[in-house]
Amino acid sequence: MFSVKTILLINFSVLIISCQKVEKNKELAISIYSDPLFTIVSSETSNIYFENILKESLTMNGLFYEYFYNGAGVAVGDLNGDDLTDIYFISNLKSNKLYLNQGNLKFQDVTTMSKVKGKYGFPTGVTMVDINADGLDDFYVGGAKGFNGEIYAQTNIGTFNKLSNKTWKKDALYEDIGASFFDTDLDLYVVSGGNEYDEFSIELQDRLYLNDGLGNFIKSVSSLPKMITSSSIVEPCDFDSDGDIDLIVGNLGKNYKYKASFETPFEVHSTDFDNNGTLDIVLSYYESGNKHPLRDRSCSSQQIPSIKNKFPTYKDFGLAILNEVYGDILKSSLHYTATTFSTSYIENLGDKGFKITPLPNLAQISSVNGILIQDYNNDGNKDVLIAGNLYGSEIETPRNDAGYGLLLTGNGKGEFTAMPADQSGLYLKGDVKT
Repeated sequence: MFSVKTILLINFSVLIISCQKVEKNKELAISIYSDPLFTIVSSETSNIYFENILKESLTMNGLFYEYFYNGAGVAVGDLNGDDLTDIYFISNLKSNKLYLNQGNLKFQDVTTMSKVKGKYGFPTGVTMVDINADGLDDFYVGGAKGFNGEIYAQTNIGTFNKLSNKTWKKDALYEDIGASFFDTDLDLYVVSGGNEYDEFSIELQDRLYLNDGLGNFIKSVSSLPKMITSSSIVEPCDFDSDGDIDLIVGNLGKNYKYKASFETPFEVHSTDFDNNGTLDIVLSYYESGNKHPLRDRSCSSQQIPSIKNKFPTYKDFGLAILNEVYGDILKSSLHYTATTFSTSYIENLGDKGFKITPLPNLAQISSVNGILIQDYNNDGNKDVLIAGNLYGSEIETPRNDAGYGLLLTGNGKGEFTAMPADQSGLYLKGDVKT
């Protein structure tokens, strides 16, 4: 779910904007859709008051921890069996909040009486399901490095007990990026990630915890293939009604400083270029058929000081191609290539593999960090709601902040149409995360 300051969206409203006079007595008619799908419900109406407030410290901030502003998470479900959707908000540094739906978009704060405030730490995700098959929904709350994940089991009086499990504590060195329960036994798949590990760290391996059906979990050490990578956002669904699962994959978008294509890919090299015992990272781009260092002489020489001597002026460095700067060691370096930064629809073609199609241009104006799939316009086809932006960029790279959320309506054939904001009513401002 999107971890922005509380926004509830409902499917009706009326918005009327009158015409305006412009110079030379001409009138400009502003056409605004009169019945948007979503509208904001105020906290005064809903009684939901929640904000994930982050206070930086010397040891916990955006410089030392890249995912500091990624948000904590939100889980929804019917906790008390009244056929109304309840909401559990997770806070990184403050108290979690649990709200029971009273109907008519009004909610009751039951955090204290339910005993789900949580402990001080840095939770990084939440998912809701009936873990122990007692007919009551429970929570799994993930943790950042040093803060293990935890299971909160619901009792028949609406309170929650934290289940003790040595498995979670043993894996506290991992960082939970996302989690999902699946299959009939409700086994738990946890996505690992984090920028504080080196590229081959075992802590980047995703994890599978097997449920005995009663909420007791053991870690499986052999079920998953080796996947040493920090994961991102992807959501599955059968969008073309052919019976197999397709994917929507979020990406940086096409409106970013960095560009990538098959002809001119974005490339990354990593090795100890200056033999000082630490790994260096070199980014490159193409211009006129030649590959050049992406970072300028100033930034590059901070990482590898010898560059200043090799290229005394900025002009010398600017005219040099990548191989002239770093030499033959590039051939033996760890090398990755990106050929697209598009947020895309990946169609499952069965035995023929997959087909990648970039989503419409309005989906490419900023980074996509969150994806929600549902039939929003009640036409029987799955639609895609995306949100994102990227505020935590380095100094020389402007932040990605052009996105305000977007609804893509599906036609059941794997094709999507971007709905303008005046029709959808979406306004998801800021550094939106899942």
